[in-house]
Amino acid sequence: MRTRTPDGVVHDYDDPRLLRERGLRASLEQTGPEVTPDVVAGLADRDARALSAGRSPRLPTFGASAVLFALAEMAGSGTPGTLLAAEQATMTMAAVGEDTTGRATVRRVEPEARPVPATRTTPGLPIPISLAAYDRAFEPKVRWEAARCGGCGTLAYPPRHRCRGCGAEAGWGTSPLPRRAEVYTCVTVHVPVPGMASPYDLALVQLADTDVRVLVRTTAAAPGDIGIGRTGRMTLRRVAVRSGVPDYGYAFWPDTEGGAAPGPDTVKEAAR
Repeated sequence: MRTRTPDGVVHDYDDPRLLRERGLRASLEQTGPEVTPDVVAGLADRDARALSAGRSPRLPTFGASAVLFALAEMAGSGTPGTLLAAEQATMTMAAVGEDTTGRATVRRVEPEARPVPATRTTPGLPIPISLAAYDRAFEPKVRWEAARCGGCGTLAYPPRHRCRGCGAEAGWGTSPLPRRAEVYTCVTVHVPVPGMASPYDLALVQLADTDVRVLVRTTAAAPGDIGIGRTGRMTLRRVAVRSGVPDYGYAFWPDTEGGAAPGPDTVKEAAR
């Protein structure tokens, strides 16, 4: 449990037993008694081995990058199985199959180094996080998907429960959003806000082959370098840290004069 006093002082009250028994184990039981993960990421080594019947390897971290280390461990040892990623009582499981080709593709993004833009900050308490809004928007932001009306096919981002095309209030599905985008309009924000360095760019981008427009931050470009009509690619970034909670979302990475912004179809590839 985390509490915050009016002057911003944070107090954490940890109860490892409660988290383990009422959080981790209860969530794992809901996946089915027949499921025992082979590798667990996101937990301390003792808890990871307890949930995996002692099979989970020791990972160098149990932070946000633990899943990547777990996948690397499974790929390096050639061991297929079930990978469990845990974050408090939230769990995600994936079946990792055996690679029959014997080859792994390594993708590298190596943009040229550039000077760090000059920024300024202002003192004061940062904007507090709304955990309800954070939870409500998390999956659409990170999955980069919109709601699709089952009646007329209209896309809605952020997802909503009433179609602006036909007015339907049921029959919604989901649809992945394209990563390519073009700047519809943009602005450079110079007014400093506590907890955020300025200046920075905000852009309203039109996603390729859709009528969806999204308001996003920009990345890999100096403030003021983005203009209307600039094309680029949406890429996952940490956009803010609020109340100690990292907030992830997609940012606009503009194309350069030498070509398109880095992505799975443009980066260098090498077989290993």
